[in-house]
Formats: sequence, structure tokens, C-alpha cells
Amino acid sequence: MTFEVGYFRMKKYGLVPSDEPIAEVQTISSSSSSSDEVEVGAGPGDDGDTESDKEKEIGVEGTTSDSSEGETGAGGDRGGSSKVKSKKKKPSKGTGKITITNLDDNKWPTDLPENFPIHKDWGEDDVLREEVTRQGPKEVCWAVCLRENIEATINIRNRSMGMRNLHPNLSAQHLINNVSKIEKGAMRRYEGVENFLVHQGLVHEDLCPYTGRIDKQGCAHAMPEAEQVTRIRRLVRIKKKHINEKDLIRLVAQRPVMVEMKAYTSLLRFKGNGIYRGKAGKKDPELINRHALLLTGYGTTENGDHYWIVKNSYGTEWGEGGYGKIIRQCSPRNPNDSSLFVKIRYAEVFL
Repeated sequence: MTFEVGYFRMKKYGLVPSDEPIAEVQTISSSSSSSDEVEVGAGPGDDGDTESDKEKEIGVEGTTSDSSEGETGAGGDRGGSSKVKSKKKKPSKGTGKITITNLDDNKWPTDLPENFPIHKDWGEDDVLREEVTRQGPKEVCWAVCLRENIEATINIRNRSMGMRNLHPNLSAQHLINNVSKIEKGAMRRYEGVENFLVHQGLVHEDLCPYTGRIDKQGCAHAMPEAEQVTRIRRLVRIKKKHINEKDLIRLVAQRPVMVEMKAYTSLLRFKGNGIYRGKAGKKDPELINRHALLLTGYGTTENGDHYWIVKNSYGTEWGEGGYGKIIRQCSPRNPNDSSLFVKIRYAEVFL
């Protein structure tokens, strides 16, 4: 049996809050790729962008490097633990819903579209998997994020159609084992991932449990006639030199999405209920790759600091129970000139 999960186009389901385009959107097709296009999770080459400082690809290892090149999917195992999953600790109200009663007009988030709530957290809506994955030393954050993006999108679709959440628990390991990748699991060409998700599909995690290793012989390709698989319609990336966070709010209002950001030592070691604000000066060396996280919502503190809510794949020790807050561009105390996010990707599923 094959489950085909699709894109939410129908406004009667409340999944398209605005007619405005999010950004220039492209699908990733193997038939249109060029020899210089980088693989899934990689840096600017995957979209044709260029930067003088050679942007890193998604995925950060737990060690630093003098290399100026990197790939998407950083390892997050800081202690060599063999444990790869743990139950999510319930976040405190810092990442939960808050009520703003006395926020000055000059502190109101300027990236918030008209009539949008000041707070949104898909973690409160029972569409995310309960567990937080510890990806281990391999650079496979891209696989964990895409798996959870697909799972959440299925649950949102089902709810919009009056169905109960299925919580399908798809296998990230199945994706890791069956798509082309480069050393350590980091991805440079997303068309291979899209082709697998569209034509092969993911099996349930019970059939291919997560190990965090790359095993070409394990978890054979899903066969529709033999196993239940979940396929997607297409994998979308947002191509834009600088992410417009007002558009990003519109997008995350529809579903959690995968975001990529440059990773520094401070990100790897981030803990607690504070807000991560990016590179912490010259003493914060850049890691070799970008890192992928699941963007699950946004919010504002009582003091007028605006943040994104993300779910990471570094276990529950990271942030607060595996979740954390990332500074939004419009926040008054944001030291950055632009968004900390450099790429956005998400799966479209069949209605």
C-alpha cells in the first residue's frame, strides 16, 4: 500500500493564509541538474548563489576545521554516546505560548503580516513526533529534518480533512541508506533525495530503525508492492539570496519547514531557554558545514525580543529538551544584518 502525501493548495482547509508568493521557488529535478550543482544540504552552489566567503553546506560536525568548504548535515554527537533518541522534555513557557499584554508599538515585530498571531508553535498542536533524535557524529541532519517535515505535513493535512493524526514515524535511516551522498553523510545534491522521496518513498521506522550510520546494505529500497511507503509530490527549495522572514512566517504558518544556517561552536553548544543570536565574535570559529533544523514556529518575549522556534537533532541536551530559539531579523537586539537562515526546504504532499 502506498501513501501519497500532497501539497496543501485548498484554501478551505486554511492552509494558504496569503496569495503572496513566499519567494522564488524551484523544484529540484535530476533531469535539469548541472555538473556544478551541489548535492542535498550543501552550500550556495545548490541554488546558483555565490558568496566570497564560500558558504558552508548544511550539517555541522562537533569539531572545528580550517577548511573553507563544508556540506549539509553536521554531526551532533558531542560525547560519543550510542544513544540516538530520547524522549522530548517538555519545554518551559519560554518556547511555549505567551500572552503579550503591554508590548509597546516600537517593540511590535515588524515581520509579522497583518492579522497573524504573535505566537505560533506547531509543537503545541500535536503534529510533531514526540521524540528528539540524536543524529550522532555523521552529518545526516538533512535526513532527520526532512523526515520530520514530511511527518508533520501529513498530520496537518489529515487534520485539515477532519482525520485524526497518524503520526506515521517514518524512517530517516531508510533515506540515509538509499540516496547518493558524500563522505560522512553530508548531502550536496538534493535531486537525489527528491527522486527517492517521489519515486521510492520512506518505510515506517519499525522496518528501518535509526542508527545514525551509513549502511548501503541495510534497509533495502522500499518496493510499493512489498511494503507500505510514503511518497511526496515534490521537494521545494526557496531560492533567494537573502531570506525574507516576513515571507518565512507565512510559510511556517502552513507547516514546519527545514531551514539551513551557518553553524558555529556556539550553536553546537547552545543550551537553555535563551535566544541564539549567531556567531559569538572572533572566539567562535566557524564549523566546516551548514546545519539543518526543523523550524516549528515563532514568538516574542515580554521584553520584545522576537525569535524562531526550532527542533534540532542533537538530542535533548541541546537547547531546552532538544528545542531552541533563534533570533529573528526584526528583533531590536539582533546583531546580524540579515536572517541567520540561508536556505529553506520542505516537502509538498498529495491531497
